Amino acid sequence: MDIRVVYTSSACNRTPFSADWGQNNLLAYGACRAIIVCQQKFPNQVIHTLTGHKDRINSVQWIRRQSQDGEIELISSSTDKTVIVWRKENHTFQSVAHLVGHTSTVTLARGFYLKDLDAVADSNCLPCTLIATASVDSTVRIWKRVADEDDFTCIQTLSFGTGFALALSWIKLPGTAVPLLVCGGDDQKIHLLVEQETKFVSVQTLPGHEDWIRDIDLTVDDQGDVLLASCSQDHYIRIWRLSSHCTKSLSSSEIDRLHLNDDIQMKKTTFTIETKDKGGSVCFGLTLESVLQGHEGWIYSVCWHPPVTEGGVRRQPLVLLSASIDKTLILWHPDQETGIWIEQVRVGAVGGNTLGFYGGMFSPDGQSIMSHGFQGSFHVWHRHQTQDSDSWVPGITVGGHFASVEDIAWDPDGGEFIISVSLDQTTRLHGYWKSEDTNERSWHELGRPQIHGYDMQCIAMINRWSFASGADEKVIRVFEAPKNFIENLGRLISLDVADFIHQKSDSAAPDGASVPALGLSNKAVFHDTTVPPSGDREIRTSFNPQYPELYFSPLKLNAPPSEDNLLQNTLWPEAVIWTQATDVGQRQGCLGNCTACSVPLELPDSITAVDFAPCKIADNSYLIAFGLDNGSIHIYKWLVNDKAISDHKCWSQVLILNQRVAHHLTVKRLSFRPFVGEVGVENTSSKLTLQLASCGADHLVKIYTIQNIS
Repeated sequence: MDIRVVYTSSACNRTPFSADWGQNNLLAYGACRAIIVCQQKFPNQVIHTLTGHKDRINSVQWIRRQSQDGEIELISSSTDKTVIVWRKENHTFQSVAHLVGHTSTVTLARGFYLKDLDAVADSNCLPCTLIATASVDSTVRIWKRVADEDDFTCIQTLSFGTGFALALSWIKLPGTAVPLLVCGGDDQKIHLLVEQETKFVSVQTLPGHEDWIRDIDLTVDDQGDVLLASCSQDHYIRIWRLSSHCTKSLSSSEIDRLHLNDDIQMKKTTFTIETKDKGGSVCFGLTLESVLQGHEGWIYSVCWHPPVTEGGVRRQPLVLLSASIDKTLILWHPDQETGIWIEQVRVGAVGGNTLGFYGGMFSPDGQSIMSHGFQGSFHVWHRHQTQDSDSWVPGITVGGHFASVEDIAWDPDGGEFIISVSLDQTTRLHGYWKSEDTNERSWHELGRPQIHGYDMQCIAMINRWSFASGADEKVIRVFEAPKNFIENLGRLISLDVADFIHQKSDSAAPDGASVPALGLSNKAVFHDTTVPPSGDREIRTSFNPQYPELYFSPLKLNAPPSEDNLLQNTLWPEAVIWTQATDVGQRQGCLGNCTACSVPLELPDSITAVDFAPCKIADNSYLIAFGLDNGSIHIYKWLVNDKAISDHKCWSQVLILNQRVAHHLTVKRLSFRPFVGEVGVENTSSKLTLQLASCGADHLVKIYTIQNIS
């Protein structure tokens, strides 16, 4: 019997540094206590789930290589007070080092190679590596790994008193081998530290921001100068230039004597360091290059365009990406004529009930940008250039729930999709999409039928196009799919819905749904105003400028919807509300007297979920899946006959899915697909094939294909 994971769904943790897009074109992000690694090319599927932390992951970073080749090491920090270094080995990732020393939550970890991997003579050896970690214990620790070793040693602890370091970044000083660590904190200052005689010392402090500094990014331009970009809660971005070409600053009297044709430059702040490779001291100067204003909220992220290679020469495009809680990403660049930094492109989320962005990042070639938001969703835009236009268009990416997933249910009329409910107050539909362009298939979130005001707890499918869900409000609500959604879903998963749409057209069926202002659930939207809706469930199609995010507009989708469309245009209208009085009186059992028909099965942890396969297997035994409190899934064969009971051989273990394959927290629900076979795949084997779905407290929804069952 073989099993493989065909779908993993989870949102990104709601912390600013919890996602990173590497030069290897892999997106790594924190999902509860695990790290999800997924490929950023079609079909955008999760390929690894890394478990090892004991609490929420706060930051994830690929350790960049100076050659811009694909990364092989990844670092993560967690609320469990530790940092883990992961390395790619034999097509998977293994934890190779645990950094333990902080006394409280580690909020950020940033790594840096003193030499590139290509510069190391032995390809099996790693170069000297530095990692800086920031913690709620008001310290920054600097860890070092010498060449040929795996272990890191803490070489220095920097204290920030009663404050915190919120941003960290590494680079080499221009023309030297001396590492520079830049820290930004809640003191509204940028601190520059360089290594001098095995210790890092502060050489300069840059004031200017008027609120907490949230992120810092460094790059080297084509002239060899370091560009430092910082962003803050004061809504501003500041760009500094660090150069080794020190020139004397002019005094006031000297400025007065300047000729009108002479250039006036910003005042330089200088510092001097001792270097071994230069055999003496080197002077550096810092100049404020620009102050950028354009966001209307806290700015959480700045990111430089990755270097590109043209004709074998490295070139650094002067493009800066910023992400803000105001729901926008901005691309900045200097004007070709004046050199003044200006806004080039602005993209973002429109509508919905979400807050803004926590982070932004470039693809390896800089032709795509991605952000992750307050509710864990990813947004991606791809650059589309033609002779007449240059635009950024939304694309397909991964996503999922950002809280514990409590229940799942398959489509009962064909098993074509599943629906999940979560404590994040949403109901999500996951389906198997076939691309018309590439003819490839992959699972995606295709709808968000319900966005509620209470934590969701349970779901039951009534038929393919309606379900009942329950939440903490102690009310059961019934939802029916609208016409526009059915049309789109049929197109996306190659499902014939013509007859059902015809029936809907003959009735007073809604076209879509929206959540009204201050509403708890979805209300129907009718575009044919001649058809009278039932009661007060109509939302007129007039546009309300005060609440534009609540307005539904019909779409024709040929690809999985973007996050904006999921929020606005895939809702199902509410049909019925059921409630139950709290005083239910005396309950009576309806099962009568029950007796055990088998010997007990003992498993290593509490059983929290169980489900039977939809059919018996070859030896007339049942196939049963058990989900445990520790996140693992155990699959057993259960044979019930007199001989098996007398021989105590009713149970036989088939498979165990450990935490890395299944879940790393409690399994909440298991559900076999109610039909034999794999969704969207023709079964040509004589062996039985089944699909199993699971969800857990770790925010994950997973689907497994079980083959060669005998």
